[in-house]
Amino acid sequence: MGITIREPAEGDFFSWLALYEDYATYYERALTDQGALLVWSWLTDAARAERGLVAVDDDGALIGLVHYHEVPRPLDGDHALHIDDLFVLEEHREQGFGRALIEAVATVGAEFGTPLVQWLAKQDDPDARSFYDEIADASTVVVYRLRSAQQAPASPASADAPSVEPVQTGDEAVEATDDGATPDDSPADDASADAPATDAPDADASASDASGDNPEDNPVDSSAGSPAAESSTTEA
Repeated sequence: MGITIREPAEGDFFSWLALYEDYATYYERALTDQGALLVWSWLTDAARAERGLVAVDDDGALIGLVHYHEVPRPLDGDHALHIDDLFVLEEHREQGFGRALIEAVATVGAEFGTPLVQWLAKQDDPDARSFYDEIADASTVVVYRLRSAQQAPASPASADAPSVEPVQTGDEAVEATDDGATPDDSPADDASADAPATDAPDADASASDASGDNPEDNPVDSSAGSPAAESSTTEA
């Protein structure tokens, strides 16, 4: 069986969608119609950074896909291509399609002076990682994602601060600290009023996989690469 790798065409949408839905299912991710249309618009718009390639069998059917984009590497003064999503249908894995998709991305990079190709892989996907180990070197870099404000632990200052409860004295309410002292009895009260407030960090924890990533997750062929990453990729 021959291996053909090409850019997706307008008429490929529904075939590509079926592949991408299988990819999302593999990683137990929900893919909405709106999300799929958005990704497809990226792939078919030359002004967008996200690019894509598809693997085609002898009958012209789409059996695999790869999505990637260019990323800067400031300290090295160059760029790399980051694979966000990599997927090959299960029945076509271990036939070289995954490898061909990754190599096609590398070819694109070489043509534009960005020969380095990188991607994320799930630690608990031994089949994919076994394949990747055949063609690439694992990095020692660990990916961190900032917690959202709801997930962030309380700051030490707020955790140690005494609780304050209102106490009614006749018709007037005053505030007392845990030890029963009123604000007038506490010398630290004035200082605390001038202290700056401490807010928990607010961040979007969402990407690719890739990939990705999805940042967060991708399926792989044992002969090819894995979302986007922070999607992972899955080869077939």
